Amino acid sequence: MSKLTPMPQGGIYPIIMAGGSGTRFWPLSRQNRPKQFLNIGGGQTLLEETMQRLDPLAPWSDRYIVAGERHQEAIHALCPLLPPQQLLIEPCARNTAPCVALAALHIALRDPQGVMIVLPADHHIAHPESFRTALRSSIEGARNGKILTLGVIPTRPETGYGYLRFPGGGQSNETRLPVERFFVKPPRQIAEEYVNSGSYLWNSGVFIFGVQRILQEFTTQLPEMSAALEPVTSALMANDQDAYHQALTQAFFKISAVSIDVGIMEGADDVEVVPLSAGWSDVGHWGALDEISPIDPHGNLLIGHQDHIVVDAQHVTVHSERVTAIVGVDDIVVVNTDDATLVCHRERAQEVRQVVDQLRLAGRTDLT
Repeated sequence: MSKLTPMPQGGIYPIIMAGGSGTRFWPLSRQNRPKQFLNIGGGQTLLEETMQRLDPLAPWSDRYIVAGERHQEAIHALCPLLPPQQLLIEPCARNTAPCVALAALHIALRDPQGVMIVLPADHHIAHPESFRTALRSSIEGARNGKILTLGVIPTRPETGYGYLRFPGGGQSNETRLPVERFFVKPPRQIAEEYVNSGSYLWNSGVFIFGVQRILQEFTTQLPEMSAALEPVTSALMANDQDAYHQALTQAFFKISAVSIDVGIMEGADDVEVVPLSAGWSDVGHWGALDEISPIDPHGNLLIGHQDHIVVDAQHVTVHSERVTAIVGVDDIVVVNTDDATLVCHRERAQEVRQVVDQLRLAGRTDLT
């Protein structure tokens, strides 16, 4: 009796979503320089950090970045090892589900057995090896047909993150457990209940799945989006670049904006989570910088000029190349750039995007 030939095991393909606008880091972040292109936590930009921690998992030749056209030049400059054809350009922003679907079409033609790691470009991970351990466990589950996510073990009742409920227990960064339900960003009291229960994790926005499994989910759960993208697949198969760009533009302007969380994850069966403990932060706003940068004994974080002065104040964040003095005011954020200044309460730092909205309404695109 002849031996069975084992099925080939697909490769690992990280998909980095770099299309975010990062408006909550205004005035430092702008349309042409969103958060992922800022150096706000160390010696590199957040995009460079993201690419570097993938080095032990996948070569550059197997990585893809999905972004908007205005950011092509910056991405090529920061990621010179990325093959040019693996920077996938979205004709317009349509949230994360179309972004993932577009990448999946490319991977499916290249490697039908491939496993995709989808992750944002603008997160900070203090312990990269723990993060990679969690990804390796997730990859194993994805090879068995599961959809997986990394759920961050919460350290506080955060109202700016989505949550997911799981059975609890297990070894962090290694154990795969079923996801019982996803939850949107909760109010403070509910967030406290989540954290105290021990049965909830922060939704990290990192997802792992086989390319065939995720395309099947798109067909089932987002059939209109899947159908709109069929001409894109045909153009890719024909290797017709003109037809590809035309089909892609038509599809993106036709489909609705929807996140991968709402469009796919909340309705998928057999979703599993690996509890993550790796010093994760999505660095979501100015008030969160103290999660990734050293603070003084009074909880103050001073960035930029070496001569900032803080007198009788606590939990102050200052980012400025000009000398800035804070006296007798606690829990504030002060950010200076050449053409704008931001002052806000730390607890309301997530609302900075409203400033950008008002500037756009006023036609001040020079400041956005």
